[in-house]
Amino acid sequence: KGIQAPAGYNLAMPAGHILQVKQVDTSSAASISVSSTTFADITGLTVAITPKFTSSKILILANVHMYLNNHSANAWNSVDFRVVRTIGGSATNVFYTYDDDGTSSDHGYTFGRFTTDAADRMMATTPVHYLDSPNTTSATTYKIQTHSGASGIATNGNGYGISTLTLMEVAG
Repeated sequence: KGIQAPAGYNLAMPAGHILQVKQVDTSSAASISVSSTTFADITGLTVAITPKFTSSKILILANVHMYLNNHSANAWNSVDFRVVRTIGGSATNVFYTYDDDGTSSDHGYTFGRFTTDAADRMMATTPVHYLDSPNTTSATTYKIQTHSGASGIATNGNGYGISTLTLMEVAG
């Protein structure tokens, strides 16, 4: 049932204490393939949390596994991702690993390399550590999306790796 304050008293956790934790992973999700600079949701990396206080922060911890394949030869090939927060239907990019100048050519090199052979493949897991301030007690959804600065990527590593997304509500 939880800790309850005696009648007439307000029970508050000191700043910095963890109030709740939510986690998902892609162990049972199918891999997705992305072959454009249009962002796509990574299947299995969406978590809903309802903060207990408007002063709470949400600590976002993720490990995003990516597999770069089907790319161009003699070119830079890259993968980028972002964390999107949605409250009441309004979505906001709260963390991104690319140069967001508002153009359709936004891309960076979160994970990538210059390849000389189109048969080259590479895999990596990229960590995310970000403290968000949603300023709400409404249901809040966080998800990770990805896109490619090259011709093709697959997330969840085609069975070679698992991605995780953990949310911790931190008392403000």
